[in-house]
Amino acid sequence: MKRNILKLFYLPMIFFILVSFIYFLSMYFILKKEFNRKILEIKQEILTEKKEELKNRVNNINSLIDLIRKTAYSTSVKELEQFLDLYIKLHSDTLYETPKLIIGKIPQNKKLEYKIFNTKFLRHKNKLYLAYLKNKNKNIYIAAISKKFIDDIVVSHLRKYLDSTIGNRYYFDISKLLTLNPGKGGNFAKIVYMPPFMKHKEGEVLSIYNPDVKGNYFRKKYFECIKHGKSCFLNYYYFNPSNKQIEEKLSYVTFNKYYKFIILSGIYESQLKKTFNIKAEKYINDITKMVFMSVIIYLIIFLFFMGVFYLFLKKIKKSLIDEYEKLKNELENKYYNDSVTNLPNRNKLIKDEKNAKSVMIIDIKNFSHINEFYGYETGDKVLNFIGESLKELYTNVYRIGDDEFAVLFEKPLSEEEISIEYHSLIFNYNSFITVTFIIGASNEKNKLLKTAEIALSYAKASNKGYMLFNKEIEKSQIEKYKKIEFLKDVLINDKIKPFYQCIVNRNREIIKYESLMRIVDAEKIYSPYYFMDYMKESELYNAFSRNMFMKVINDLKKGFIKKASINVSFEDISDEITRNMLYNYIDQKTGEKLIVEILESESINDFELVKDFIFNMKKRGVKIAIDDFGSGYSNFVVVLDLSPDYIKIDASLIQNINNSKYQDIVKMIINFSHRYGIKVIAEYVDSKEVFEKLLKLGVDEFQGYYFCEPEPLEKIVKKDKMSSKKGDNED
Repeated sequence: MKRNILKLFYLPMIFFILVSFIYFLSMYFILKKEFNRKILEIKQEILTEKKEELKNRVNNINSLIDLIRKTAYSTSVKELEQFLDLYIKLHSDTLYETPKLIIGKIPQNKKLEYKIFNTKFLRHKNKLYLAYLKNKNKNIYIAAISKKFIDDIVVSHLRKYLDSTIGNRYYFDISKLLTLNPGKGGNFAKIVYMPPFMKHKEGEVLSIYNPDVKGNYFRKKYFECIKHGKSCFLNYYYFNPSNKQIEEKLSYVTFNKYYKFIILSGIYESQLKKTFNIKAEKYINDITKMVFMSVIIYLIIFLFFMGVFYLFLKKIKKSLIDEYEKLKNELENKYYNDSVTNLPNRNKLIKDEKNAKSVMIIDIKNFSHINEFYGYETGDKVLNFIGESLKELYTNVYRIGDDEFAVLFEKPLSEEEISIEYHSLIFNYNSFITVTFIIGASNEKNKLLKTAEIALSYAKASNKGYMLFNKEIEKSQIEKYKKIEFLKDVLINDKIKPFYQCIVNRNREIIKYESLMRIVDAEKIYSPYYFMDYMKESELYNAFSRNMFMKVINDLKKGFIKKASINVSFEDISDEITRNMLYNYIDQKTGEKLIVEILESESINDFELVKDFIFNMKKRGVKIAIDDFGSGYSNFVVVLDLSPDYIKIDASLIQNINNSKYQDIVKMIINFSHRYGIKVIAEYVDSKEVFEKLLKLGVDEFQGYYFCEPEPLEKIVKKDKMSSKKGDNED
């Protein structure tokens, strides 16, 4: 044992290892969460960065086009001015003789703000020219150059510049917008520039109806964007010439209004990943270094602490072992001994019974009365007295329950011996408390306690007062087990079936039905009455009730019958699951077809709960009937408090209706009910004579074999159909 105690000194190490595991596991999840967050952040940063880069690149190209255009036009204007000045100077006398050099002359009577605009675009034969205007000798002279010629120079300079600078580094293209209203072909632009590695694409006409490899009409998206004068980002799938793969591509597109150029630049997913991998790798390296340093620091602290703790444990080892031995003895004493009588308890009996041949359980009769009348302190003294008295009579005495003692024997017991013990075991405590017992005993090896407790339960149920476990009891237990297993099988295989018995009015017309639970197994029909005790003992009762309730309510919802009642016991009402199931499943439409018959029983001990249940049922349109009135809580005041719609007279009164006393009781119930607007139903009406007597007494509705037997729904429906056909034929 001491060797096992010494193993406890490994507990601190195990504890710290566990703490370390939890710490590192927590760190792992925290770092993983942070890592995932950071990775998403890096991805977002790269995406934002690349979007900005694409935007700047496209805008720079757009600005470059405008710069080259302005430079070309400015140079052209200057050259035109120089040319015109020189030409006028050299040919002042022959200007009118060389009209080819002058594109046009504006007469004096035409207004022209030439002082404000010294250049102007002129259209001649569908061609646009850049013109320079000069005032000379009261005439305006114009020198012009074709705008197309200038624009070709601009594009040529632009192409050379792009090819020599950024054309080989980035992907971009420039397309000329052809129309804002594409026809059926969807052609809207023509590619005028591609980087050197994509020159073969120049001259290609672009259509809004050409999708990418995944069917996305991306050109339609950026066409709409350009059409509305906007710049935009778009995603699509395209062939990457650098790796010969189809990849997702992010592009930015804008529009140069002057030349109607669509400028687009893009970046492939692999390029984004490359940038991401560089940044992610740096972040991973930083995290790795941090984790490594954290582990080193933690291990140093852990080893230091373990060293200190080891020295501390070494000092207290001896005292801990001593304390353990003391504590073990105390725990064993508590585990195996009863605290009131100091006798060995049930745990000790279970341990010892394997070495015994028989056991006798001694149960104190009505011990609860002693506690109630004399108090628990006196009750404990009586228990101690009984324990001491039994120890004087027997060797192996145990206290195994609140009011139960047990004795183990080294030989089997006979029924005669138990009878002698039963009649001789009578104790008097302080001359005013007489204690008698009930005895259950067993000789069943390896199951002494279990079988003795079964024998005790049989002894309590009989008038004998003692019982030795025997074959009959065993047979009875087997039979009980079979019935409980049968009930479980009924639930599993859904063998519960509602039968319906009609209820008629005073004219013998069927107005509703009472639903009655039946068990249908292999064409045999059983009433649950024969299994009720087993249902409750095995805690299957509520499951049976719920199954029955659901089936009847479903029959009402489907309209198979117009109105029916269900029998609800206090056990059903007090079960929260059953109660809430009824609340949730009954709606107003179904409630108007339903009657709840509350079974009268002396077990009802919470009328507030019953009243609350009735209130909730009536909210849903359900009518309430008090069943078996005349037994149990047959208190008129209580009945009024429950506000029923119907009272069903107890069968014992109807079966004895020929007796004048019973007639008076029935008459009193009817008068009382009618006075407060409650209808009266009589059950067990089995003859015309009984029906007519009840009719005279004033009963409102009737039920019994005289009118109809309980039948399954399909049989009732079949009868109704046959009756309906017969009525049609008579018509």
